[in-house]
Amino acid sequence: MKQLEIKTNKRLLIVEGGFMYYHNGSPLKYICKGSDLTEEVAEEFSKPVKSSHGKDGFINYLYESKEIVYSPAFVTALESFISAIESKGFIWGVNKVKYPNKESYGYHDNINILDDPPGWDEKEFYEDLDKWREAESMTFNPSKCIIFEIL
Repeated sequence: MKQLEIKTNKRLLIVEGGFMYYHNGSPLKYICKGSDLTEEVAEEFSKPVKSSHGKDGFINYLYESKEIVYSPAFVTALESFISAIESKGFIWGVNKVKYPNKESYGYHDNINILDDPPGWDEKEFYEDLDKWREAESMTFNPSKCIIFEIL
């Protein structure tokens, strides 16, 4: 079960692959499934700001500095929510690392692993598979997630 705590104008907990009632002793309030997250729902826990260009928007957490200057602001609350996740090193949506296909590394069913050199690049395949797994561990799939407010 993956989980991530983020702080917007509320403390939120994103959970993938399970349901929780408490987080570190604090009760949780169900907000919605990740796949049901709408602009209207995201506005309830997004911080509105004026960007350096004078436009109204929501905080872009990827550009948040130590001086608490928020620029540039995002136009939508959903973009702001996603930036809060990405600012923690996670991804909301689809894993951006492509799953390695054995066949593209020269693997086939009748391969003889004793061939010299081997008929496929096993080392590179497993290195790329490890990269995919690492990225997958940092990716939240909205259809498998639940968003809670930490009370």
